Amino acid sequence: GTEKTAIALPGDYENFDLIFEWKGDGILGLRSIPAIKLGGKNSGTVIANAEPNAAVDNAMNSDAEWNTAYVRMVNDRVTVIINGIMVTDNLILENPASDQKYVYPTGAIEFVSTGETMEVRDLYLRQLPSTPVFELSAEEAADGFKALFDGRSMHNFIGNTVNYIPVDGS
Repeated sequence: GTEKTAIALPGDYENFDLIFEWKGDGILGLRSIPAIKLGGKNSGTVIANAEPNAAVDNAMNSDAEWNTAYVRMVNDRVTVIINGIMVTDNLILENPASDQKYVYPTGAIEFVSTGETMEVRDLYLRQLPSTPVFELSAEEAADGFKALFDGRSMHNFIGNTVNYIPVDGS
């Protein structure tokens, strides 16, 4: 219809693979953040980030045809493949609702219409193992140490963080 509507999968999710088919125009929410554009020429781009990634022109089928999406969310990284074409590769997902831009460690998976008709079918979800989180001991914190790496993200690093991926908390 013409009203904005949303539907969410039950529960909160951390790391997962998601495969589904859709047609129409909408948004995929990841970890309770409206994150991925579905439909149109920018389909598969991360719209949550201050600077969305570049669109891939030929990834989307026509509006009347079904499209297949594969989405992998691991730690703060997202990969999106639309109809077999890589659109987003291991991009750090930002949280526009947070001053620090850190994505929530868990959250809902949501399908949000943008006022246009959007249909979803054949949805498959596989939860991946949770990532161990590193925390300083009380003694280390009292001594003024600060954890630069928590096992999930590289938010406290400066420079090239794209080519480095946290694996199993290390």
